[in-house]
Amino acid sequence: TKLFQGPDLDYSQNFYWAPVNCVGLKLSVPITGSIKNIYAVKEYKLKLSQTDLALKQKTADVTYEVQSALTKLNNTKQNLSVTKDHYQLSQKVYDLNKQQYNTGDFSYQKLLDTEKSLSTAEQDYITAVYEFLIAKINYQKAVGSF
Repeated sequence: TKLFQGPDLDYSQNFYWAPVNCVGLKLSVPITGSIKNIYAVKEYKLKLSQTDLALKQKTADVTYEVQSALTKLNNTKQNLSVTKDHYQLSQKVYDLNKQQYNTGDFSYQKLLDTEKSLSTAEQDYITAVYEFLIAKINYQKAVGSF
């Protein structure tokens, strides 16, 4: 029991100090080691699944990179083959036009146009070789043999 002051500060009243009864209960529950261990086990299971998912993501990333590099390598290989054939064909056309020019059946302007086409085909072939070599290096790097 405790005495508490009334709501008004009037000393003439009898209820200046009011007795109040209180009952309290204090409960202390210690956190045992087993409860802590349960939560620690749950936390480590979550971390383990998170690590597994991160590993799967990295594996998928590497697989995608290898497949992408292989696809690019195959595409540049085909492009190299086509540009090589085009270059060889342009070379044959130029040689034939040059022979025709030497016999007088072909004009000099048309020979210059053919030579320009040959030069363009040659530049395309060089570019294709360069792209193929870059794709080959990227593939070797993705596979890990570089």
